[in-house]
Amino acid sequence: MEAGLKQGFASGASMGFFFFCIYVCYAYAFTMGAVWMEEEFHNDTEGRPYKAGDCLAVFFGVLFGLFSLGGAGPAITAVTVA
Repeated sequence: MEAGLKQGFASGASMGFFFFCIYVCYAYAFTMGAVWMEEEFHNDTEGRPYKAGDCLAVFFGVLFGLFSLGGAGPAITAVTVA
């Protein structure tokens, strides 16, 4: 039972840390997007200032990247069991 409690705590703590990282990345993406639109930073790729669509593109890029990291969850559980 003690080993199960340790494994449950480790699994919960790692999942909590993962979701914390997700929400911090969301906040960072939207904050920087808003700052870049407000200050009219120049987007060298498009040759114009940043727009709302650029902020959404970054947000979805971060979202897909983080969900691909979510596939590592079963592997992390296996490592904690070992």
